[in-house]
Amino acid sequence: MTQTNPLEIALAHHLAGRVREAEAIYRQVLAQNPGAGAANYLLGVAAHQTGRPAEALALLDKASKILPGAADVWNYFSIALR
Repeated sequence: MTQTNPLEIALAHHLAGRVREAEAIYRQVLAQNPGAGAANYLLGVAAHQTGRPAEALALLDKASKILPGAADVWNYFSIALR
């Protein structure tokens, strides 16, 4: 029996348009590990997509500090700033 990564499950929900379900899992991951860069990034994307710009920018800023070399984070950060 294989364990599935919670972020993979969340991302599958997110990509299928089930953003609330994805957000709940991202938040669970962050409750266990606030420094999870991918969870901060993906929750920031979800916050931006659902019209919460201040939350999105805070999460993307945190993700950019955790993952300073991640181009996707910086790219989306610039999108959220617009």
